[in-house]
Amino acid sequence: MAHALKGVAGNLAADGVFLAAYVLEGALLSDQHELVDRYLLRLMDALTELRNVTLLIKKDPTLQKRGPLCSLPRPESFPRSWRS
Repeated sequence: MAHALKGVAGNLAADGVFLAAYVLEGALLSDQHELVDRYLLRLMDALTELRNVTLLIKKDPTLQKRGPLCSLPRPESFPRSWRS
């Protein structure tokens, strides 16, 4: 499921959701189960942020022309092996 969500988020340019799904998928594939809960929470936060931004744009469509409204997860919060 993380892989599918990563693909959909990438297609929609939902970068925060993409990165959160990416690290979750990496943790699952590399058997780092101790990190899964943390990355699930980050994914939920990214989805909430995307929802909030979508609601803001719905209220004021001119916001879409101003540039990114979502913040990306900080790379230093990812495991070293995933930073490049």
